[in-house]
Amino acid sequence: AGTRARLQDTIRQSSIRDRLLRQYGSKANVQQGVQKVLQSLVSWGSLEKLPEAGVYRAAVPKVLSPAVAELVVAAVLEARGREAYPLEDARQDPALFLFVIPRDYATHGLLTEFRDGFGRRIVERVR
Repeated sequence: AGTRARLQDTIRQSSIRDRLLRQYGSKANVQQGVQKVLQSLVSWGSLEKLPEAGVYRAAVPKVLSPAVAELVVAAVLEARGREAYPLEDARQDPALFLFVIPRDYATHGLLTEFRDGFGRRIVERVR
């Protein structure tokens, strides 16, 4: 849903289902799983259900507090198996379509930051 939300104004349940069917094969639980995930995103206020059946729109992303932003970016790095990536990539990551990462975030020891040779802000997990 995050990739679709970044690329299009609307998210169609059928396009998500079709992509998952291509990835996992024709499994009966794929359709049910897609419905449950989309229903959860609607109930959390992350997606808005449109009048047309099976069509959704991403809600306005929530601006994270600086402390929560650090935790969320660290969690995405961990989930992706990456040690570091550009902060701008974090802001555009499909997993974070629900949120706005503030320009400055708190540092509670989960991440460090440096600039690469191109001047980009790079965030790195602290080990």
